[in-house]
Amino acid sequence: MKKEAAFFLSEAGQALTEYSFLLAFVVMAVILVMRYLGTAVSDLLQKIPAAFSGGM
Repeated sequence: MKKEAAFFLSEAGQALTEYSFLLAFVVMAVILVMRYLGTAVSDLLQKIPAAFSGGM
């Protein structure tokens, strides 16, 4: 158990922790952007049939 705790206190452990935080932030940002982008694309796709039928 001491060996595992010592790893996270080492330089390699700190780098791994920073990398995991950065990766989590990027994943959150991508999910957030895709959620709003998906909503915008969905709204545009719903307007397409109305554009062809003459109503807007």
